[in-house]
Amino acid sequence: MAISALPETGRDVKDQLFVPTFLTQVDQWEANYKGNRALVLFRYSRQRGIDEEPVYNTTVAWPDDARIIRAQDLGEQNVKLFDYYGKFQPDREVFVFDEASRKFTRLGTAGELAR
Repeated sequence: MAISALPETGRDVKDQLFVPTFLTQVDQWEANYKGNRALVLFRYSRQRGIDEEPVYNTTVAWPDDARIIRAQDLGEQNVKLFDYYGKFQPDREVFVFDEASRKFTRLGTAGELAR
């Protein structure tokens, strides 16, 4: 009886409680991206659901090894990222993703954006 009370056994129970359209769009962009390495800065919007956090780098042990790095857009503090990648990976392309308009904008390479 205890097992029959588990959600997995209920026919009407849905595993997915929402459709992550925002994350699906981001994942699709990454799948279609033809460039080499990239850094994507996510500009927060209150329109985004709290269940859809786009900033994570779980495919590699060290974020620098990722083909596409996801980071928060921190405004003027982004210069720290630009300086770091400008020294170590200057060819890494930098994009900003505006969560309100849901558009990617290329800013340049890390080497170009470094001080």
